Amino acid sequence: MTKRGRTKSAEKRRQILTAAIETFIERGFTGASMDEIAERAGVSKQTVYSHFRAKESLFKEAIEQKCEDFGLTEAFFAEARAPRETLTELARHFLSLLLSPEPLAVMRLCIAEAQSHPEVAQLFFNTGPEHLTHMVSEYLQRLNESGQIHVAQPRFAAIQFLHMVRGE
Repeated sequence: MTKRGRTKSAEKRRQILTAAIETFIERGFTGASMDEIAERAGVSKQTVYSHFRAKESLFKEAIEQKCEDFGLTEAFFAEARAPRETLTELARHFLSLLLSPEPLAVMRLCIAEAQSHPEVAQLFFNTGPEHLTHMVSEYLQRLNESGQIHVAQPRFAAIQFLHMVRGE
């Protein structure tokens, strides 16, 4: 085991994800190569492929890792807190993510490549914004069902909430 209880495999995985984000930001999705990501991570290309079967899965998991880094996970919504506290903390986590350089650069990358590679933008949307909207929607639905709040349309409310946090 290494620091913080991670295995060597988990540490390598993290190195690869970090190198992938850096490479995707610098080169774009289409310009990034698994060879360059492996070199930057200090691992073999085979190691990259043993953790991630394709560049798309690496991109998806790198986005998931960034969401996890900012506490935007299923576990966040499972914690027993008052709704006001949960939503306030969610707003803080989400805004921190939005204002962070790496996630902002990845979003710009996806916008830039959306015309020529819509599958990259769709992968980003499904893994990041859509997944977060789904988690918030499910949370609001649970609050609604428990009688803590009344929300007629949890998905719409989730979208409104996230847009209010994001601002113009």
